[in-house]
Amino acid sequence: RILTANLRYCISPMYKRIYKFPGLALCVESEEQISGNANFERFLTDEAEAHGHITVRRSPLPQVGEGKRNGRYRRMKHGGREYYYTAFFDPAEGGYRDYACLARGETEELYIDHCGGLWDSMIIDALDIPDRLLEAKAAFLHSSFITVGGEGILFAGNKQAGKSTQAALWNKYRGALTVNGDRAVIRLEGGGLRAYGSAFCGSSGIALDESAPVKAIVLLGQASENTVTPVPAPEAFRELLGKMTYDTSVQSSVEAAAAIAAEAVARVPVVRLVCTPDERSVEALEAALWRK
Repeated sequence: RILTANLRYCISPMYKRIYKFPGLALCVESEEQISGNANFERFLTDEAEAHGHITVRRSPLPQVGEGKRNGRYRRMKHGGREYYYTAFFDPAEGGYRDYACLARGETEELYIDHCGGLWDSMIIDALDIPDRLLEAKAAFLHSSFITVGGEGILFAGNKQAGKSTQAALWNKYRGALTVNGDRAVIRLEGGGLRAYGSAFCGSSGIALDESAPVKAIVLLGQASENTVTPVPAPEAFRELLGKMTYDTSVQSSVEAAAAIAAEAVARVPVVRLVCTPDERSVEALEAALWRK
């Protein structure tokens, strides 16, 4: 009885969360409970067979070398394993400070060195999701994603281009559903392109677990008149690749992202909409895409 009681006291329970993404599901286990929010809760699953299992460990980060930093991230290989570090900017130090290290080999461990708790966003940020998505022929695309009539439209553009405005206009005047306000996922499936919602939605707060075949990708610009023009394939490829999330310091990631961008451009129309922020822009795009 004493032995049983001691074992119950010493062995901590493992908390498990399975995050789903297009083409993969990742099981994360931790002795410390992971705090979530409504956006991430929508993208958890108990049913999908996990494609990967990651154990979270609270400890100092493995030190295997400097590697090459690409913004908040750096990666390197050592002893048959790959190490992927994630950092935050520390104003006190005037530079980046690594808080997580993902060690990938026959097993996967995520080491966390952070004084705060664990939460979904920091875990997912450290799991190298963009690279995993590329393996599943998918990628994050900086865009607002709506569905109308069972088809998806992706509004892509730079900051202040009007992505959220166009999504809201389609919702108001055509009853469209806004699935994601900032970072949808595109995936090559069969002979087409499909868009998925994700938990990452920027300041829009809109993150739904929905998907739809892509009707068109719309590159946005502002003007006093509404004009819709097809974008030539080479230009569409460059624009799309520039709005996808991938590690530009890793050649294999660049090549995989480029392959997805090239296929996406070949499979769905890419048009440029320079527009006014009112119903006339909806009418112009609707006429161009559905030939009304």
